[in-house]
Amino acid sequence: ILTGMVSSTLYQQRTRQATRSLEQLASSAAPFLASAQMDSLSELLTAQAGELGGRLLAVDMDGKVQADTFGARSGQRLSIPETVAVLLHGETLGALVLSLPVDELQSALETVKRQLMTVFLIVAGAAMAVALMLSGMLTRPVKALTQTIRRMGKGDLSARVNVRTSGELRELAESYNAMAEQIEHLDKSRSQFVA
Repeated sequence: ILTGMVSSTLYQQRTRQATRSLEQLASSAAPFLASAQMDSLSELLTAQAGELGGRLLAVDMDGKVQADTFGARSGQRLSIPETVAVLLHGETLGALVLSLPVDELQSALETVKRQLMTVFLIVAGAAMAVALMLSGMLTRPVKALTQTIRRMGKGDLSARVNVRTSGELRELAESYNAMAEQIEHLDKSRSQFVA
């Protein structure tokens, strides 16, 4: 869930940055597209494509690519649905299309995933260690009481629980010690009576 949120945030952030850059670039490129200065438009797009780290295409209002920083699609019609929707949406000179590689973003996401997994494993390990320590602290008095009861069951009526805890376990240990004392006293009384 966390890595999904991080990846979504990174993609949204990259999209917002690219959108802001394209809006600024569009205002600079519009005069060149309007006056058909394709060499100047190509130079501007090539310089900006390097800064943005992707491929830029300038498309006129008919959907024809007027400039391509890769030089592969110049003169061809572009049929990307989003671009067609923009061109049909009112009074536009054209559109700028930015194509960005996602390798760098994917690499960053993999790094974040590895870091999150490392943190998760460390936190899980620490939680396990704390849980083991707490369970040991909680079960130690119960084990001591159990061992004392076993000693008494084998005939050692002088066996008592060393009370070091608080709360219900302390109350249980004190009750056991009182009971053991009474049993020992009764056993001594019985022995004296028989004697």
